[in-house]
Amino acid sequence: MNNLLTLYQTYINPIVIGLFVVMIIITLFYFVRLLLSLRGLSNNVNECQIQMDDIHQQLILVETKRDVVSSYYKKKKAQLNFLVSCLFFLHILNHKD
Repeated sequence: MNNLLTLYQTYINPIVIGLFVVMIIITLFYFVRLLLSLRGLSNNVNECQIQMDDIHQQLILVETKRDVVSSYYKKKKAQLNFLVSCLFFLHILNHKD
């Protein structure tokens, strides 16, 4: 029995402690990798947010241009309708004779 205790203290106990230390080192390594990955992901999220803000500003600009063009064409259509009405009225007056 004493021989087994000496064997455990001499060989098995250092192996178990060594395996435990190696497992801790591997866990710390993967934890650091995870933190670096999360930092990179955070940077990507920030870049995407900046791009989304740029796209939103461009969308607002396009909507403003669309509204301006739409109001311009509505105004021109109203003017054209008025001119057509005037021409039609003149046409009717011309045929009364």
